[in-house]
Amino acid sequence: MELEKIKKKREELMTNYNSLVDKKIELEKQLELTSNDILTMRGAILLSNE
Repeated sequence: MELEKIKKKREELMTNYNSLVDKKIELEKQLELTSNDILTMRGAILLSNE
């Protein structure tokens, strides 16, 4: 019975871990898009100042 409890807890932890990995990937994509947007805005500002 104790082994089943451990297996269930491990399964829950793996599910949570996989969810966090997916969230990390999504946040990294959003960060890349935001960085690109910032670079685009900086470029536009520099061009408008010339």
